Amino acid sequence: MDLMSTINPNNISLHLECSDQEALLQKMTHWLFQSHAITNEAGFLEDVDYREMLGMTGIGNEVAVPHGSNCVAYPTVAIATLQAPIAWKSIDDAPVRLVLLFAEPDEPTPDQAHNTLLTKMIRKLSNDETLYAVKQAATVDEIVNALKE
Repeated sequence: MDLMSTINPNNISLHLECSDQEALLQKMTHWLFQSHAITNEAGFLEDVDYREMLGMTGIGNEVAVPHGSNCVAYPTVAIATLQAPIAWKSIDDAPVRLVLLFAEPDEPTPDQAHNTLLTKMIRKLSNDETLYAVKQAATVDEIVNALKE
């Protein structure tokens, strides 16, 4: 699976003002529904919330990678940079400023393994220059270009 083919610029928002994790996940889930990546907002969000209860999705460096698989039409990711950090269960106990909400079906297609999109994106963001570029992006195109390299 090509990482760039899963990124829809309509599912990216910069400097978003959001008061808490739940409100942010609802907003991002709505973007995925509007782009037809998921078929049911409530079912998808319930799965995301369940996975959040199972374990933390904050991976450090002000980044969270929540994910869901229920009601997914095709694999994709919604990306939000936040105006102000919000509380999130994270391995470094720090709030987050960058959230990538992944929608991936449980049943992988023959050319992908489960969580391939998530794994590829985490690998991409493990590069300090890429992570910095995404966090500092002033436009959606800057985020897309940072993830291309």
